[in-house]
Amino acid sequence: MRHFTIALFLVLTGISSALPAQEYLWPTNSGQYLSSTFGETRSAHFHAGLDIKTWGREGYEVYASRDGILYRLLVTERGYGNAIYLKHPDQTYTVYAHLQRFNHHFRSIADSIRLMDHSFEMDSILDKMGVRVKKGDVIGFTGSTGIGPPHLHFEIRDSLQNPVNALTSNLEVQDDIPPVFSSLIVEPITKKSRVEGRPVSHFRRIQKNETSSDFGEIKVHGKAGLAVNVYDQANDVYNAYAVYSLGLKLGSDTLFYQELNTMSFDDGEQMFLDRIAPFGSTRRGHQRLYPRDGQKNPFYLIERPSAILQPKDSAETYTIFASDYFGNTSQATLTIVPDDTVNSEKAPLQFPTTTWYWTENWASPDLEGTIDLQSDIDGYAWKTNHTIVSKDSAASIHFNRM
Repeated sequence: MRHFTIALFLVLTGISSALPAQEYLWPTNSGQYLSSTFGETRSAHFHAGLDIKTWGREGYEVYASRDGILYRLLVTERGYGNAIYLKHPDQTYTVYAHLQRFNHHFRSIADSIRLMDHSFEMDSILDKMGVRVKKGDVIGFTGSTGIGPPHLHFEIRDSLQNPVNALTSNLEVQDDIPPVFSSLIVEPITKKSRVEGRPVSHFRRIQKNETSSDFGEIKVHGKAGLAVNVYDQANDVYNAYAVYSLGLKLGSDTLFYQELNTMSFDDGEQMFLDRIAPFGSTRRGHQRLYPRDGQKNPFYLIERPSAILQPKDSAETYTIFASDYFGNTSQATLTIVPDDTVNSEKAPLQFPTTTWYWTENWASPDLEGTIDLQSDIDGYAWKTNHTIVSKDSAASIHFNRM
């Protein structure tokens, strides 16, 4: 059953998976359990690999996942900490990070390089040395160097050093638990849009029973977009992971679809367009189900204009669907109801206020009316080359012309 549902979707849409068939060895003897997966949200980027649990301990063996040569050694107090990069015959790479220490041979190489300038840190490309490793060789030991508690960060990269989702290979964990829907955000897209009568994003928790998961009816006037908080789990552990695929349908028509297959390290800023927080929060746990202007998200495979909702004359029921890497699937529904009672024409704003809802082009200072950020604000003319700046440390949001 592994990948059955995903494979069927790929056949029907003509989309190919990112990782060629190769046999990888699980890279440590700490057990086949994960604390994080590929594509999850980090402070300013997407997570590039798998974090393998080491149960708060250090010193588990780390194995070469395939035959190859030593490509790079990294020693630093930041980021990946002590890390090994191997290059394989097909010109792909594997990365093993946050190590406590390297094996004796690799440690001797690192020490000889560091002695040249008596430095602690090093970052050296070493493929010209031709140091060969065999699949299953012990190359190091798990640790907690760099960032985070003890764990092994493991990556597969393609020939261009782009991270590839390792769970699209033969590597797997025990998982027969379907993804879990938690909550939904409905965002107003334009200054005349209203969700539940207000120009503010609307947060809604899932309602579940034995047969269905539903976000209920939501009244919308004008254009709106959806973002959903959904996570995966695996057997025997309590960690929450990113889902592999996520989509939005109206009837049988797929409006939006994404898969966490591969990315570039240059795609980090796309996280800020893809993941959002509920109004009043800073936790970016909701994934958008529509494309924002200017986005170049590497995970988006289908992004139709109709993924931006614009209510018709009658209510319409949408389906959000998600799957993990092992064929477990879930879906949830919501009904968008047109709200014709809204008067979004300009009304007097209630100043002063301490809570603003704002987007790139418009804002709501009182959570009732809206202002165009390229028009006059309180007597000050704003021009197209001005930038809106939020001072997060202040009690209220201040606007500066930059």
